[in-house]
Amino acid sequence: MSRIQQGIAQEHPEWILPRLCQQNANKTGVYAAIVAGLIAVPVGRRFGLDKNRALFSALGVSGIAGYVTAKYTYAHCEKTYGFFHGMEHVQQEIKKQSEEKQSTSGSELH
Repeated sequence: MSRIQQGIAQEHPEWILPRLCQQNANKTGVYAAIVAGLIAVPVGRRFGLDKNRALFSALGVSGIAGYVTAKYTYAHCEKTYGFFHGMEHVQQEIKKQSEEKQSTSGSELH
C-alpha cells in the first residue's frame, strides 16, 4: 500500500476496500486478456485464419475476456465483503451527525 493509500486509510477506512477490489479486478482482467490472446492466436490459425485475421480475432477475444473477468472479479469482491452496505451505513451516520449539529446550533440561537 502506498503512503497516500495509508493516509486515506487512516482518515477514511471505508474508502480503501472498494479501491483495493478495483485494483485487483483490473490486474486480474489484464492477466485474463493476455492469456486469452495467447490462446486465441493458435486457435484462430487452426481454424484456417491467416496471420492478420487471427491476430485481430485474438485482440477482440482478449478485450472481451479481460472486461468480463474484471467485472466478475469486482462483483465477487463486492459480494464477498459487502462494502457498499458499509458505505451506506457511513453515509447515514454522517447525515445523522450533520442533523444533530444543525439541531444543536439552532437551539443555541433561540
